[in-house]
Amino acid sequence: MTRQRLSALDASFLAVETPTAHMHIGWVALFSPADGRLPSFAELRDHIELRLGHAPRYRHKLASVPLGVQAPEWVDDPCFSIDRHVYWAPGSLEKLIDETMSIPLRRDRPLWEMWICHDAAHMRFAIVGKTHHCMVDGLAALELASLLLDPTPEPVAYERAQWQAEPEPRGERMLARGLRDLVDGNLDLLQWPLRLAGAPGPVAQQTTRGALRALRVVDQLLRPAPPSVLNEPLSRLRRLTWVQRPLEDLRTIRRAYGTTVNDVILAAVAGGIRAYLLRRGEEPVALKVMVPVSVRGGGEGVGNHISFVFAELPCHEPDPLARLYEVHASMTRCKREGEPEGSDLVLKAASRVPATVQQALSRLFASPRAFNLVVSNIPGPTAPMYMLGCQLQAIYPMVPLSDHHALSVGMVSVGGQACFGVYADREALPDVELLARDIDEAVDELLAGTYRMATQGGSLLARARAAAEPGYAPLSHRQRITDPSAPAPGITDPPAPTQRIAGPAANDAHSNAPDVNHAPDITDLAANGPRPRAPGVTEPVAANPRPASEAAAREVHAPPALANPVAAASSPEGELAQLERRRYALELERLADGLPPDDGVPPARANTLLGDPDAGAQRPGDEPAPGGEPAPVEADEGAWRREREQRERDGRS
Repeated sequence: MTRQRLSALDASFLAVETPTAHMHIGWVALFSPADGRLPSFAELRDHIELRLGHAPRYRHKLASVPLGVQAPEWVDDPCFSIDRHVYWAPGSLEKLIDETMSIPLRRDRPLWEMWICHDAAHMRFAIVGKTHHCMVDGLAALELASLLLDPTPEPVAYERAQWQAEPEPRGERMLARGLRDLVDGNLDLLQWPLRLAGAPGPVAQQTTRGALRALRVVDQLLRPAPPSVLNEPLSRLRRLTWVQRPLEDLRTIRRAYGTTVNDVILAAVAGGIRAYLLRRGEEPVALKVMVPVSVRGGGEGVGNHISFVFAELPCHEPDPLARLYEVHASMTRCKREGEPEGSDLVLKAASRVPATVQQALSRLFASPRAFNLVVSNIPGPTAPMYMLGCQLQAIYPMVPLSDHHALSVGMVSVGGQACFGVYADREALPDVELLARDIDEAVDELLAGTYRMATQGGSLLARARAAAEPGYAPLSHRQRITDPSAPAPGITDPPAPTQRIAGPAANDAHSNAPDVNHAPDITDLAANGPRPRAPGVTEPVAANPRPASEAAAREVHAPPALANPVAAASSPEGELAQLERRRYALELERLADGLPPDDGVPPARANTLLGDPDAGAQRPGDEPAPGGEPAPVEADEGAWRREREQRERDGRS
């Protein structure tokens, strides 16, 4: 194979990774069968192995260059086995997501994993995937994942790839290649001024314009982002919550106000964060958002081919329409001044400097001084797609969190649906499901104004102003927080969408009625449990409880796929996959105890975590029940729920 070295941008995602800042891109894909039959784990595993066999990067691991003189290389993994990357995970989907995303990928193997979770009660299955950002960007991750999908229910025939791992390169050869590439890069950097001086006039002018664009980007980068509760120190714990609504809602707003879908997404995030901060008693301020921009060409392969722009997120603005136009003005300025191209030039220029300088620049780009959060819009498949006859229903993205960044928001469009993934640090933002609901309601505010605009005459600007008049403005988030029962004066509510899914913590319907426009409050779910779904609406996942004790936290957040001895005994996986699941169980235990990750897995300790009856050891920190036995997790969780319900009754009285 041709040796391929990580680019400077790819290597930067390794440089900024810390024990609390995991640089893996995640996604959750939901599938439902058309004929009522769910494919087995073995069928799905074999399907993934067959298709990803045509993507060699999924068999490559990192090989570090001695003395760190250059970025690592991609080399074949001689120990590659699909059982080390694809796992079976029965039980709770939301707990599986939270725990698998809370553990970094191991660097001694190809940097990806997939977990298959069956939900036979609701006739669906989910694939939870994560891939390191040094390997792919968001768009490339979707393109590679599309290898698993077919445009028809009948799978397309693929030949099994013939592959044999090449020997790992020796250290001295890697060092020699690294020194050669380092010298070539330095010579090229020294010759650049000479080439510029001898270039024709148009080329020199183009280079000068590019340099000016790069300087504007550096100026934007050096402008500090405001302090925010979204930029507190991170824990190792993650949580995903999601909202799904028709993509046509966003397009309706775009057409009505003359903006873009990306503007609508940013304005909705600004409105949602504003409502969330007001609920917490914080004063909203304008935040600085990083928006990734793809610069991927037609013939480029895997790896990162992205640029970025910095824009203002007007969370301080109470008027929804004003927020939208402020976002539109900010993004228009970025495009007019060529910031995406300037950012690309800055990243390419950074690849020419020494590795130590590259790492320092990477940390600067990822610091909380540079931006407050990332909001990403990733185009997904527009036509129906299938895996082994099961139709793809949704994809919820997880944009990685760099250090001191507790929140990111991603949106993937799938077959006419806008799938928002709100990804957060579980300790910094424990009620992130409320933020997802706030973002959803911010879209409702903008959508409500479009119905008023449709009845107005005149120009687009005149109709937008009419929609924003006090008598017709939709109810603001501030009014909803201070007086939830206050009506919106002078405006007729738009019809409810045919399907609105919010999850995993705030998306259950109140009744069998077809109107599922608004999700119930999380406290209502905790008190009364799930209610019947509207016909044809996907069943949501219940909220993750937040227990009061550390012992309960360890038990409640341990996925049944990892800690349930019955599930382990009946697992369809091979022996190697079960050993890997034991390693994951140990990682979860160390995570809950606040200890750093450990690659070594003592077999006796791993058996204890999986509930081996021969181990019989009590988990550290558990309170013993009468008779010396460990307290069951149900007792801790039930006590926590009863305590919360009592507090709610006391508050109402």
